Amino acid sequence: MKYCYGNWKLNTSLKLTCMFSETPELKNVELGIAPSYPFIPIFKETLPSQVKIGAQNCSDKLKGAFTGEVSANMLQELEIDFIILGHSERRHVFLENNEIISEKIQICEKMNIKIIYCIGETLDQRNSQKTNEILKEQLNILNSLKNTIIAYEPVWAINTGVAAKKEDVAEAVKFIKENVKHLGNAKVLYGGSVNSKNCNEFTEICDGFLVGNASLTKEFFDIAKSLDN
Repeated sequence: MKYCYGNWKLNTSLKLTCMFSETPELKNVELGIAPSYPFIPIFKETLPSQVKIGAQNCSDKLKGAFTGEVSANMLQELEIDFIILGHSERRHVFLENNEIISEKIQICEKMNIKIIYCIGETLDQRNSQKTNEILKEQLNILNSLKNTIIAYEPVWAINTGVAAKKEDVAEAVKFIKENVKHLGNAKVLYGGSVNSKNCNEFTEICDGFLVGNASLTKEFFDIAKSLDN
């Protein structure tokens, strides 16, 4: 089984439901999207059942006086299929560290919610030959792979239009799988300016994609089809 998930970030619109009127039949690919919180119930009702609906984040708290937060148990009541945790924008814009992300992971694990766990290095870290060190630090907070898929997203390739080189992704995926093999057989996705023109380069070296901008159009389906063989 391969995986193709779309992270819609702060771009969700009800108009986007229209593109799923022609959802392709995929035999070996799980297709999913993560819209903004308010749209989750509507999309659960209107999108084809084969399209998994997830959340882009959750709180590290379950209840209390935390204005603006959305907890994992609230999302579970909405019957979401997965939650994205550790995305680089959460780490670098909202200053979430491994400790906070670890709390979220533990909550989701206890609730049996599928996790898409994002890891990746910045350009400065790569240029300083610290890629493996950073990835290992981010991987060390995992205690199980039972309900977790890892997404390798080099920060310097996100939202830049410049994907990583095939050999760099292959090396990172190999390193990730090797470092968590004591937990089981890891599924590792690639994310970072994935589009219909470059996706074929990566289909054989990863277990799928976490797609950003290209998931907002029908190009998303072309990317998913590239995995379906």
